Amino acid sequence: DVPSPSTTGNVYIAWGASPTADVTYNLELAYSPDFSDAFPLYTGSNTSYTLTDRGLGDYYFRVKVTKSGFGDSAWNDSGYCQVTRLGKPNWIDIPSPSVTGNVYISWATSPTADVTYVLEIAYAADFSGAFPLYTGSDTGFMLGNRPDGDYYFRVKATKSGFGDSAWNDGGYCLVDKP
Repeated sequence: DVPSPSTTGNVYIAWGASPTADVTYNLELAYSPDFSDAFPLYTGSNTSYTLTDRGLGDYYFRVKVTKSGFGDSAWNDSGYCQVTRLGKPNWIDIPSPSVTGNVYISWATSPTADVTYVLEIAYAADFSGAFPLYTGSDTGFMLGNRPDGDYYFRVKATKSGFGDSAWNDGGYCLVDKP
């Protein structure tokens, strides 16, 4: 059982229990429906698994049962999920410290074209009280003439019809003017 689509980037995969006791479930993930690029995702005794923070794309799942002394079950490859959440910018660059009070923040482009970036600033590491600093298509922003202090920045991608990407909360800048 794989819900589709996912706008959050989280995918909950569940499967029925085997009638045989003390088995191990082997869950694989692939990006191709023929499973030619499959790789192990989970091995254990649970009958569910949650894949988190996935970006835009199609994900295919299959599960089989194994037990020592027995042959493996056939694969059940009926699980598919389309994630409509954008992938987050992979990096954010914030030089620190700044002795001028000017801070240039730059970030990676989203793997999806024609997105809008939202850059937020906060004065606390947990981003409490964060507020938007920039919204647009550029991948950089110059913040000028800041007083001494710590400044925290995060960026995400947005696009109409898609779930927002996760935040990339890449760090902070210490402004320490002489």
